[in-house]
Amino acid sequence: MTDEELSGLIGRIYDCALDPGRWSGVLGAIARTVDAAVGMVAVHDLVENRPVRTFAHGMPAPALWLYEARYATRNPIAVALATRHVEGTVDTLGTLVEADGWARSPMYREFMRPLGLGDVLGVAALRNARRGVWLGTVRRRSQPRFGPAESRMFHLLAPHVVRAMRFSDILELRAVEAQRLAAVLDGLATAVWLVDDEARVLHANAAAAALLRRDELLRVVRDQLIATMPAEGSLLAAAVRRAAAGDFVGDTAQANIALGDGATGAGLIVTVLPLRGAGLGVVAAVLVQDPAAAPQAPLPAFGTLHGLTPAEIRCLGEIALGRNVPEAAAALHVAPSTARTHLNSIFQKTGATSQAELVRLLASFAPPLRR
Repeated sequence: MTDEELSGLIGRIYDCALDPGRWSGVLGAIARTVDAAVGMVAVHDLVENRPVRTFAHGMPAPALWLYEARYATRNPIAVALATRHVEGTVDTLGTLVEADGWARSPMYREFMRPLGLGDVLGVAALRNARRGVWLGTVRRRSQPRFGPAESRMFHLLAPHVVRAMRFSDILELRAVEAQRLAAVLDGLATAVWLVDDEARVLHANAAAAALLRRDELLRVVRDQLIATMPAEGSLLAAAVRRAAAGDFVGDTAQANIALGDGATGAGLIVTVLPLRGAGLGVVAAVLVQDPAAAPQAPLPAFGTLHGLTPAEIRCLGEIALGRNVPEAAAALHVAPSTARTHLNSIFQKTGATSQAELVRLLASFAPPLRR
């Protein structure tokens, strides 16, 4: 292999970190460099002793399925890698397992030998507390064993395979974290947009999408989050730029923006939260609260905290809807005097001195979750 061909192969190995679907073609190229019939990457869960994913070139699909279903957990090579090998170790079959043990193993007798497969050459590509990854090539039984020249080639490739696997592992973890974050954000009642320094939307939760459908004070135009009123739009853009520059330290007043007519009290409250260093270009979270769509407080939990009886919790639910004592009594089908007794007990237990104060206290317990 020429230096140019080797450089090209190394580049293709790194491409697999970004697109694991390329492993099949790259494994074919690696196998050809050492005159092997099969190339494979096996990802194994070391804690649960199960295969996670296997990429292969030169192995029929039914054989690959059989390996994952029956032999991946009974493979003496996997046992050796799990118990004593570190990243970057290049091995042949002879350095991994004893010849007699290998010849007696179901992996060899029931899988390798029927397929006409013989010597193995590979590298421990990743080893952490959870997973082990092995890149291997396999020759046919009719071919000679791997020699020093093939081992030297794998020694050249090993550092790059290890780095590519580390990159892939990190990217996969980031993807899982991103999925979990998206799930958490989608559970919030507050609309949340994650934006870059130009207020371009990189992620929006379900509440954000719902808010755009029912309210015209905010819009996403060409992927950019904007306030429809020019003055508020300038404030929002400036707040995002300040978040990107880290200028909100000690001064958060300008991070809160009111969107409304300034007369009726209706509208939205926008809060820009700096998220510098969050990765993927995110510099800020734009949180938007709509008082008209505020989540309801959890009455049972509130009642438990204050020692309210079931009857008092039901009474509190009616008061929270803005009803006075006679109206609450009618809704509950009790006498007004009974409703008044419940309300006085609630006042005593919560420390509130009026219905307005009680409602404000209850509202402060509202969880930020979607109904």
